[in-house]
Amino acid sequence: MGICGFGVACLALLRLLTHYYGQTAPTGCRLMVFADQRNRRRVLALCVKNPFAVVVCGRHILFIITRWFLNFEYNQFFGAHFTSAADYSRYLGWYTMAGMAVSLAVQLLFLNRWVARVGLGWCFSAYHMVLVAVVAAQLVRPSLLTATLARFVETDLRMGMRNPLNMMISNEFNRAWRPKVRTLSHGLAVPVATLVASGMLWMVVQAHHAQHEPLSLAGKAMMLVMCGLLLVTVWRMRRLLPR
Repeated sequence: MGICGFGVACLALLRLLTHYYGQTAPTGCRLMVFADQRNRRRVLALCVKNPFAVVVCGRHILFIITRWFLNFEYNQFFGAHFTSAADYSRYLGWYTMAGMAVSLAVQLLFLNRWVARVGLGWCFSAYHMVLVAVVAAQLVRPSLLTATLARFVETDLRMGMRNPLNMMISNEFNRAWRPKVRTLSHGLAVPVATLVASGMLWMVVQAHHAQHEPLSLAGKAMMLVMCGLLLVTVWRMRRLLPR
């Protein structure tokens, strides 16, 4: 919550700076989206009227909430499993090298071929189905293997597979729409989803939680609901993609 509060304060400071310099800078150098209130509202209104943009933003919010819940869950398991910080650091060192190598191989050698063969929508859906499967395995039968797979899918495979696919989806919009959609899905969805996930986790932890204890039944239920909604929005987005 403290990090999120710091982020909100930084956004407020950035808003004041852009407003000030937008008013004092020459007309040709002003930041159009952030310095012009009417233009900002117009961008938001246009994005809300576009069903594809709404689905892209919605699944981005649900994914961020789900990944933070999963991040909390497997880190709790790691904290209880490793008896010393040295063992945990050694394990993370070997895992990070292997995970980044596999992620890089997926991105460089396989991703473009998968997209060309099965389509962008199916590749994007496949990642999220794997994510939900890992979430279910970690909630039902937590182990070192499931926690490691959860970290790999949520962190390394996200950077090597989901993030490039996300950029490809943004490129499905025409040139004029791309900055608007990226502003909505990253500039708005990321801080909103992070704040929501932080508040939900804080409520779950305050209700019933001890150190290195996994999520309570209510927390697991919330996580499964987020996974279900995420799959629905991803499936809907796949139907809206042109291919």
